[in-house]
Amino acid sequence: MVEPAAAPGFDSWLLVARHQVAAAHEARLRDAAAARLAAGQADDAVRYAAYAVSRNPFIEHNHELLARAFTMAGDHTAAHRQLALADKLRRRELTAPRASHHDAAVDRSTGAGPARDASAAAPHAPAPHNAPDPGTEMNVTMGAPE
Repeated sequence: MVEPAAAPGFDSWLLVARHQVAAAHEARLRDAAAARLAAGQADDAVRYAAYAVSRNPFIEHNHELLARAFTMAGDHTAAHRQLALADKLRRRELTAPRASHHDAAVDRSTGAGPARDASAAAPHAPAPHNAPDPGTEMNVTMGAPE
């Protein structure tokens, strides 16, 4: 009998497999949020997008999706706060230049300017446990290591 944990390369394969499952789950959350936005269900979209942000706060698209959901829900302050939080996180952790295209889109839809005090910005989202878990519907198949 072969013990998988003793097989050469198993740890590497397992790490990659876990990353793939996490990425697939995150993609499902984004898809669910986008579908809720398209259906006009802004509150549900906020929950899914907030969960995506909580799972991976370093993905800018997750923050943009949450800001769009807040905007559709009528909470323009939260949308700007979320974008300011994303910008602050990016500057602090990644030192990447700011991409302002998402701010312009929110400004056009709200008629307002960006949040002035980014240091006071905090995520304005329900706790992640409030989000339905679309991962339970996910059917991910991966091959075993060779």
